[in-house]
Amino acid sequence: MESAVLPLLTLQFFVAALLWLGALVLPDARLSRGPAVLQGDLMRLVLPVVLIVCGLLFFSAPLAPVWRPLIHGGAGWGGFEPALGIRVFTGLNVVVTAVAVAVTGGTRRSPFTPLLILLPGLLWGVGLPRGELLAGVALTVVATGVASLPAQTQDLSTPRLPLQVSRGLVLGGALGLVALSFWFGAAPGTLPSVGP
Repeated sequence: MESAVLPLLTLQFFVAALLWLGALVLPDARLSRGPAVLQGDLMRLVLPVVLIVCGLLFFSAPLAPVWRPLIHGGAGWGGFEPALGIRVFTGLNVVVTAVAVAVTGGTRRSPFTPLLILLPGLLWGVGLPRGELLAGVALTVVATGVASLPAQTQDLSTPRLPLQVSRGLVLGGALGLVALSFWFGAAPGTLPSVGP
């Protein structure tokens, strides 16, 4: 699981970039419900997630040789457990992407649906253990079901061209992220071995 920390830290940047690019061309990608501090632009929800996930992953024990010499000359605290950052990566990204799907028209209309559905592929690609992968899949299934419920106060008047551009950006980007996660490499034991 420790070998997944750096790939997930890198993938977090790209997931946030996809959410931003997808929302950039959509004028109605706004949060109109919930706490007042989160109402408005969808990026108000994405930025804190990026900071939390990147902080937990960067300040984890596997990356301690990178950051520890900068803090008190290398002595003291050893960092967060990698499992914490990985679980927070999974949970917060699934929840934020599900919110983006719900805000932009639900699973049938939203350009963010492919990203939500392909998030477990990122976990599999970086080689997380089967239990973590199954938990991510289960959370994604539940979040997809909740995001597919129709919003009562939602304005779905987005012109067709921006919606298609956004959908194309997010779909292409999500497929690229899954390919990138497999390029980072699966850890031994997560994929069936072929041969003698």
